[in-house]
Amino acid sequence: MVIGLSAAAYFLRSDIADFFSPPPPPDAIAINRAVDSAFVVIDAEKVSQEAAEAGGTEIPRDRLALSGSASALRANLTITRAVEKAGGTILYGVESTDGKRRWQTVTLGISAGDSLIREVVLLSRVR
Repeated sequence: MVIGLSAAAYFLRSDIADFFSPPPPPDAIAINRAVDSAFVVIDAEKVSQEAAEAGGTEIPRDRLALSGSASALRANLTITRAVEKAGGTILYGVESTDGKRRWQTVTLGISAGDSLIREVVLLSRVR
């Protein structure tokens, strides 16, 4: 019986190793494409990109100024669904308003596995 179990373990060793190994990290290029495709759906008046520093590395930061009819909540949901469908995760989401309560800002950190790859800032006018 021990010989049979040993032989089965030997011949199935690659399947056993695949079962216990972690899944491969998500593709950062696919996640970035998904975010870009989500930008097409979102009703933004202006889209700009700049470099931001996070943890000593530079990552792209997209700034979307939403039109008056667009909702920051709906834009957030659209981006989150696109990122998760591509295999990425949203590391953080920070919401803030300016001192005069005229502008609402939502900042999303997008991750591929354990590293931050992109940041998206949504700006919407508070009514």
